[in-house]
Order: sequence, then structure tokens, then C-alpha cells
Amino acid sequence: MDLLRDLVGDKLKKLRKAARRDDDEALHDVRTATRALRSIVRAYSDVLPKRAVRRAKKHMRRLLDATTEAREIEVALRKLDGAPAWLVHRWRRETTRALDRARRVIADEAPRVRRALKGHADGEAPEEIGRRALGQAANELAIRYEVARHVPTDRALHKVRLAAKHLRHVGNTIDVDLEPILRSVTDDVGALRDERDLEHRLRRAARHAPKRLRRVIDSLADRTEMRADDAHARLLATWSIPIDTALAAVAKMQP
Repeated sequence: MDLLRDLVGDKLKKLRKAARRDDDEALHDVRTATRALRSIVRAYSDVLPKRAVRRAKKHMRRLLDATTEAREIEVALRKLDGAPAWLVHRWRRETTRALDRARRVIADEAPRVRRALKGHADGEAPEEIGRRALGQAANELAIRYEVARHVPTDRALHKVRLAAKHLRHVGNTIDVDLEPILRSVTDDVGALRDERDLEHRLRRAARHAPKRLRRVIDSLADRTEMRADDAHARLLATWSIPIDTALAAVAKMQP
């Protein structure tokens, strides 16, 4: 089994490299590395000092919170098609401000995450802990999935996506690759969430737009809502197979 230092160190290295970059994918890579690191810290919290875990979680939460707005508006701007120049210009300004705020937080918080964990992840990462954490992550996904099956709100679906990502990250710590199984679910829920966010942003923009543009922006929002509804229906028709397959695979590994 890999040393815990290797598991944590690999993600810290990826976080540090992404935090230093200034390209289009840097923000996404910061969030990906932070989520993976958060899953590792959560899974192996029993062999890490409680104070280090609390501090690392606090700084990782700040990283994710601060980068959410920038990521969402960046995606919305990329998906914007056929919008009035007034709206494009407005959202570009908002994107610039959000990215500036996110970069400041990344510059502050990424080193704090490293300092919180430095020297505290030098022990073994016992395989039994990893397998137990994998089982717990699978149970969480099963619960989120059951709730979302009965009440498939966008919020419930997003919680399924987060649980599926956590299960993937925990699996990677013990060489259990669940990404090929769960990738379609996490990608499809993510795409649905992006459409819903775009729709809500367009609705808000229409309320503040010049009168001559409100109907155009509302029409864009209506089309986006239709795409989101279609994506929602497709997801509910296809998501059971990969989730059931992943849960069955993990169940076979449990004692």
C-alpha cells in the first residue's frame, strides 16, 4: 500500500502546479485537485491529526467556495450563443472580476492547505482503512441515489454527483478504478447543472436588461430551460446502470 505521504503529496503537487498557472484550465484543475485531496483527507482522517484535518478542510472549503462563482460564470459565458452584445459584455466583466477574486483566494489558501498537512501524512495508509472508506463512500452514494430516485430535484442530483466523485477518489487510493463506470453520471449531472445555472443567470439578466433586450434574453432562457429538461429526462433514463454497477463492484470487495 502506498504511503499516505505519497497519496497526499501527489494531490498537493497537482494543486500547487494548478495554482501557479494562469491558463483557461487552471481553475478547473485547482478544483479537481482540491476535491481529490479532500476525499483523501476525509477517507484517512483516522490516521491524521484531528487539528491538521480541521485546518486542511477549512482551507479547502474556502478554495472551493471562492472558485465556484468564477467557474460557473466562466462556463455560462462559454455556453452563451446568440446573446445580445450587451449581455456578453456584462458577463465578460463579471467573469474577469470573479476570476480575479478566485486567483487571490487560490494564492492565499493553496499554500495554507499544504502547510496544514505538511509533516502529518508520513505514516502508512492501511488498506483496511481504504477499503472501509470505500464502503462508506459507496453507502453515501447509495443513500443519495435512493433519495434522488424518489425526488429527482436538481439539488438531489448534484448530491449524487458529489457522492459519485468522492467514491471515485477514494477508490483511486487503493487502486480501484471506478471512473470508467461513473464518469457518464458525473458528466451528465454536471452538464445538467450547467444548463440550469445558465437559465437562472439569463432570467436574472433579463430583469436588469434594457427593455428592448428583455424578450430576446427571456427567449434564450426558455430554450436553455428546454435543453435542461431534456437532459434531466435522459439522465433519469440512463443513470441506474452505472451507479448500480459501481455499487455492486464495491460490495464484492467488502469482507
